[in-house]
Amino acid sequence: MVKTFQWTSLIMGILFLIVSFIAVTHPQTSIESFVIFFGVIAIAEGIMELFFRNKMISFSSVSTPRWVSIVFGILFIIVGVVVLGNINFGMSVLPYAFAIWFVIDSVENLMLINFAKMVSTGYFWFSLITSILGIVLGFLLFLNPVASDMTFAFLVAIFFASFGIFYIYEAFAVRKLFN
Repeated sequence: MVKTFQWTSLIMGILFLIVSFIAVTHPQTSIESFVIFFGVIAIAEGIMELFFRNKMISFSSVSTPRWVSIVFGILFIIVGVVVLGNINFGMSVLPYAFAIWFVIDSVENLMLINFAKMVSTGYFWFSLITSILGIVLGFLLFLNPVASDMTFAFLVAIFFASFGIFYIYEAFAVRKLFN
């Protein structure tokens, strides 16, 4: 039984909200900043996938196989390390990486939708809507990766803010479910 507060979700939520705030307040900030944030958040998300999501699956009746969290976790960590290791490469593939990330993260959240339903109806609907919007946004970014800086920054801000709120809510809601 999980007896502690979900600090990993809270930290991820705060990181997502920070990136969202920066994207809105400084849309002309160098894309290099986005690459660095992307790399750091990808590594943090990968670590969370490996440890927290795997625990969540084992403590609930969610039918998602554990290997899904392990594969996504490893992929996120690899992407984060590669992007941080070669900033120029990261800048050239950033629009595609964000598009793929939006889709993968949203699909995974859809795979955990039964867990969201166990937490609360509001959490279920928020998770469902955020996941669907993430998939749509991911495909739109992939189809038009050369969107303007302002549009890209705004779309990134919306995505990160929604997942930031999602993770912060998860930090508090999951504790109620398992205690």
